[in-house]
Amino acid sequence: MAFLAWTRPKGEPRSGSRCGASAAAAIGTSIDAMSVGVPLAFLEVNILASALAIGAATMVTSSAGLVPCRFIGARLGRIAETRGARSAPSDR
Repeated sequence: MAFLAWTRPKGEPRSGSRCGASAAAAIGTSIDAMSVGVPLAFLEVNILASALAIGAATMVTSSAGLVPCRFIGARLGRIAETRGARSAPSDR
């Protein structure tokens, strides 16, 4: 893994997306949404206003994290992949 981080051509994307990780994230997101949505229904608040506020906050915080990380990843991506490969459990 660490070797591939340094030998892969710079513009080539990483291979091997994991379907299981995406499924786990989707399930976690659904549980999170339910844990917020059910109490809002019982509190009789304006659901539309709450949904718009939550959506706006999510968009702002996601954008605030993605924009700088794009540039940081370009500079430190290979180093981070090497560190991650060292700390990852071995497949042997």
